Amino acid sequence: MSAWSTWRAEHGATIAQVFGGAAASWFLLEVPIPAGDPLRTTLAALPLVMIAFAWIARAVERAGGRKYPTLGAWGEGVGVGCLALLGFARGSLGFGGLEGVIVAGWTLGLAHRVGRQLLAMRPLLGQTLPSRPSYLFFALPFVAYLAILPWSTERRPPDGDEPYYLLVTHSLAYDFDADLTDDYADGDWKGFLDRPIGPQPGDPVGPQGEKYSRHNEALPMLLAPSYRLLGLGGALATMAALAAALAWTTLRLARRYPRLSPSAALWGYALTAFTPPLLLYSGQVWVEVPAALLSIIALDQIRTAARPGPWGWGWKRWLGIGLPILLL
Repeated sequence: MSAWSTWRAEHGATIAQVFGGAAASWFLLEVPIPAGDPLRTTLAALPLVMIAFAWIARAVERAGGRKYPTLGAWGEGVGVGCLALLGFARGSLGFGGLEGVIVAGWTLGLAHRVGRQLLAMRPLLGQTLPSRPSYLFFALPFVAYLAILPWSTERRPPDGDEPYYLLVTHSLAYDFDADLTDDYADGDWKGFLDRPIGPQPGDPVGPQGEKYSRHNEALPMLLAPSYRLLGLGGALATMAALAAALAWTTLRLARRYPRLSPSAALWGYALTAFTPPLLLYSGQVWVEVPAALLSIIALDQIRTAARPGPWGWGWKRWLGIGLPILLL
């Protein structure tokens, strides 16, 4: 069998599923669901989310993990499908106001999926914790965060400092500067907020009257590329990726504590990734998640560092510790 045939046999079905899921999501988003329906984006995201979880299950099995129970997968699919049909038909059937019940059912299905998948991933940690855990420990929380993102975004608009971080992100993405004068004047906040915002008391002002935000530009610089490509959804997906990276690095740090067994580390990882505060912060534009990620990276370097020699640690070690602290 040629290399192309082997690659196609291994990945062809996955690629077909991704394109099929994307087509289904586009159809659900553009055709049958009214624009004002609070379940619109969640229903549209369901095909891609289910395909992503199925891909993770297959990848875990190929990597040496346990097979995801077939009966459980079918049960989840039937449950999610029935709730989706109810979401579509609730208006015609006169069952308005069931959005919370439907989302609660999906949440229970998501919790069941994540819990069973974590048990299947236990063999990936081996008898002693690996120095670099499988990327699947990043993928699982990332997909879970993306699954809850449409509903949480629909129900909770940006508040507090979030609109200002997003406005700076917008300015960096489109104007390539942090001057918000034209952004306030043009109402660029309308892309992610339904109420006007203006400069805050004490915000810096430039020599020519430029209006800046008191908020640091480091996080907006990180969000700007995805915001330029996908708007608010891209910025929030980047925040979800940062939260998933934080969960992964926390699991990686566990190897530096010899008394911690792989099973205990898995429980700690699960509590970190899938409970508040990280679960709630995963879809919000706040600096706490990237700050925690930088702190864990620096701490891991400190715990990894051998006893310094007569000239101290090498420059790579100092960079690994100092750069995250500097970014903080």
